[in-house]
Amino acid sequence: MKKNTVYLLAVILILTLSACGSSEIGTSASAGNQTTQEVILGKSEALATGAEADSPEAGASETRTITDSAGRQIEIPYPVRSIVCVNVGALRYTCYMQAQDLVVGVEDYEQKPTMTRLYNYVN
Repeated sequence: MKKNTVYLLAVILILTLSACGSSEIGTSASAGNQTTQEVILGKSEALATGAEADSPEAGASETRTITDSAGRQIEIPYPVRSIVCVNVGALRYTCYMQAQDLVVGVEDYEQKPTMTRLYNYVN
């Protein structure tokens, strides 16, 4: 009986680990995130170096199509000039992507100090 239990657990472990392999859906989602990050970082670098003002196509309007995780598509202008952070964590993720210089607006709760962690007030 113990041998059967050990074999059963081994099979379950193997099936569980084999199910953790990468899938095509996960790969396409990460590719979309990488494209979004490249758009934002490209604009951030252009602002830092002043490259946009020197380019001859500064007045040209180019758009890019972005697909979100729900499959919705939207066209945004390229290069991105400003970002408004809406919803929980959007400002944090924008800072993770080194695009905080593009932020022009946030929600009210991002500006108010909260008392969610009392140790902030102890120090």
